[in-house]
Amino acid sequence: MCDFAADAEADRQLLVGRVLTVERVRQLNAKDHFYQMLKDNPEMLKISPGIENKLLEGAIDCHIHAFPDFVYRSQDMIQIDIDASKAGMRALAFKDYWNISCNSAFLAQRHIDHRQRFRSDSSHGQH
Repeated sequence: MCDFAADAEADRQLLVGRVLTVERVRQLNAKDHFYQMLKDNPEMLKISPGIENKLLEGAIDCHIHAFPDFVYRSQDMIQIDIDASKAGMRALAFKDYWNISCNSAFLAQRHIDHRQRFRSDSSHGQH
């Protein structure tokens, strides 16, 4: 990082982007920042692996970009739909910069519906 120590007061007030001062960036990068954040926000200690499933149940995500796209996306619509279905999400809305996404979203929904029907049929046959 650049050192603007020639004018210490200006250094503390200099903006990085439009939001952060250099001083705030230094605070955020301090070795003890994470521990200070935990101390200041004890509710964060309640976060545990799997908590996202409870929070996503019934949720609607109205802005998702899926693979393929002009920037890297880690999952395609079907992979996202499968994860959302497992989490109990109520709905998803896919967005695409270049193409209409309703055709792909329709096919992804048919895939999820088929998986759920297959799972339901399989569980009935095991009784």
